Amino acid sequence: MAKNPFACSECHLILADGVDQCSRCPSAPVSSIIDFTFSKSLISILLSSIRSDKLAASKFEGSHGTSIETPITFAPNMSLKEGNKIFLKREDLQPIFSFKIRGAYNKIANLSAQQKKRGVLTASAGNHAQGVANACRKLKIPCLIVMPVTAPDIKVKAVKRLGAKVKLYGDGFDQASKKAIQLAKEKKMEFIEAFDDPFTIAGQGTVGKEILDADPSLDVIFVPVGGGGLLAGISAWAAQTQSKTKVYGVEVEDSACLTEALKANKRVRLREVGQFADGVAVGRVGKNNFDVIKECADGVVTVSIDELCAAVKDIFEDTRVLSEPSGALALAGLKKYAAKISNKRLLAISSGANVNFERLSYIVERSEVGEKREKLLSFEIPEKITNVREFAHAVFNTIWNRRNFSTIDHVYSNDVAFEGSTERKFKGKKHLRNFIVSMIATFPDMALSVEDIYWMGNNHDGYSVSIRWGAFGTHSGNGSYGPPTNKECYIWGITQWHIENNKIVKEWTVFNEFGILVQLLGDK
Repeated sequence: MAKNPFACSECHLILADGVDQCSRCPSAPVSSIIDFTFSKSLISILLSSIRSDKLAASKFEGSHGTSIETPITFAPNMSLKEGNKIFLKREDLQPIFSFKIRGAYNKIANLSAQQKKRGVLTASAGNHAQGVANACRKLKIPCLIVMPVTAPDIKVKAVKRLGAKVKLYGDGFDQASKKAIQLAKEKKMEFIEAFDDPFTIAGQGTVGKEILDADPSLDVIFVPVGGGGLLAGISAWAAQTQSKTKVYGVEVEDSACLTEALKANKRVRLREVGQFADGVAVGRVGKNNFDVIKECADGVVTVSIDELCAAVKDIFEDTRVLSEPSGALALAGLKKYAAKISNKRLLAISSGANVNFERLSYIVERSEVGEKREKLLSFEIPEKITNVREFAHAVFNTIWNRRNFSTIDHVYSNDVAFEGSTERKFKGKKHLRNFIVSMIATFPDMALSVEDIYWMGNNHDGYSVSIRWGAFGTHSGNGSYGPPTNKECYIWGITQWHIENNKIVKEWTVFNEFGILVQLLGDK
């Protein structure tokens, strides 16, 4: 194989030596395949940073893997809007549409022959799973992947298409990971860490090498953070090359495990993790990653879901690529940072494009709010309740049918208490939002109607409200009720509110949860 062979950007066919045009897609651009196998030198950097206060100098080395060297593209619309020169590292153009292919292949390619023979097992919400499945197919290694039931269907299907066996388990990555570790011990298979492994970190770190080799004059690189493997790899490379380019991580507010770890100066586990940006929905940053990040990264930025949706739109306007929420995370952080500076050279990693089509309507609506160009609440939800019946209709329609989840912040108290079916009990708007989002993710086309409203009270003393409602929805998303069955379900329920000072302070919601299971598991 040539030192720098080419691959087609459309079908990803690896071209023969001296060939620079794909026979299948003659009009498609080609890219050089990245230098990709395990770098002992980079691993030594990472390990030395864990054990001591200094980083040793070193270089990337190795042979070729399955990933391509992705381009860096200028974002003209974003640059004009933000008053800085903005660039995107296009990891959405990888064969699996995510950077995760780098670390997965790097780890698996360096297993011993005996380990490869036993097969590998991992846990992932989707992108790492595709990377592992792709590597195992190339290397002809048996593969089993545990994915949370909330994983987007597009990612589950992609993993199966690559030849891996899939087991759906748990409501999020942490539960899936525990199950995968257990199965790996039982089956004596090699467990592949999604992010907390030096081999994986080194593979992800090749992104940083490509960026700084191409443009060492960048002022700041913005990196999405879930478990921290990508940020650790890039920041370690920048540090050991003594680059003047700063490296910042970016997290979603409802899954900011790195931010909380830095505050506490130790790893902490989040009580709740938002699932909207499923690719970064991790409850605790990796140990190896955290040690390297503390040493090498320059800071971390947090963004809201609305800001994240606005960044998805921005990437589309400059590239015509529909990014998944976690794929646009770095750009959302860049925009927040750029609001305070001008005339700088800034780069965000566009890290993934495995978006669920059903989420697009919500992303489009929230993007306008994220850009602070639209207020969706003022004309529907009054600041002061004057008509309880109209208020209840507006709240249900706006949240459940229009998918305007910021209404929750407007009508519920910060410490709202919730009790519901199957012993659900929690406190706070964040938990309420997660519950509602998970239901809609399970039934993406759900349409809800309010059937009856009973109430008593007044604005001074507060209100007690009872709402009877019904909804139809197709079970086409992953969630609490297992893999999608594509069956239509009728859901009915009763919600009771206690309202004080124009805010809902307590909610009781019960619905036909057993009836849902009967409908999904029945023959008809």
